[in-house]
Amino acid sequence: MYDLITFQAGFGNVSYSPFCVKAVWMLNHAGVDWQREDCLDPRKFAHGKLPVLRAHGNLIHDSDDIRLFLEREGADFWGETPMRDQAMGRALIRMAEDHLYFHVVMDRWMNDDVWPHVKAAYFTGIPKLIRGPVTNGLRKALRKGLHAQGILRLSDDERLRRLDQDLDAIRTLLGPHAFMLSDTPTLPDFSVAAVLSNIAASPVATPTSLRVADDPVLMGYVARMKEMFD
Repeated sequence: MYDLITFQAGFGNVSYSPFCVKAVWMLNHAGVDWQREDCLDPRKFAHGKLPVLRAHGNLIHDSDDIRLFLEREGADFWGETPMRDQAMGRALIRMAEDHLYFHVVMDRWMNDDVWPHVKAAYFTGIPKLIRGPVTNGLRKALRKGLHAQGILRLSDDERLRRLDQDLDAIRTLLGPHAFMLSDTPTLPDFSVAAVLSNIAASPVATPTSLRVADDPVLMGYVARMKEMFD
């Protein structure tokens, strides 16, 4: 039995974090016995983030290392996918996790309409008396990080234009298939669909969230992954 240490479920997803959603889906795809352990504060773990998998007495940090562990245990996330398509899949994972993901962060943490809902949902473990000062400090630190990463330097129009380009690429790939590379889920689907699901799952509708939530192609894709692996 494996233990998945994860952020709690919310906003219609099995976790607030797309990386935790990805880990849940991979574990279910692998068909292993596992149980979840919700955690509000990941600072005690080596990377200071979640998910973390407890397996065979060891802690496996990061969703990609969890994927590697599951593959070593016999899971197959590629099937008969040709090597060229696997290379494309790796690029799709990086697009989802290193670009699209930051649109989730921007929408939840930097949007003044969304932030109060996120603060109330994420930080229930912090006493109300100090919750405001603590979370405002976290938000300020994250603002600096997003500026260093680059996405906060863009205007809203510039940011949404870049988001649209990625979403157009995903729609194009989905055109002939049910999933990214074929009619069977492969590794990139666990990242791409998890991030799309979290973009759409905003407690307040935003120009970012509606780009996914109002798109039948993208939401149909997310629904297929949820139906199979939630």
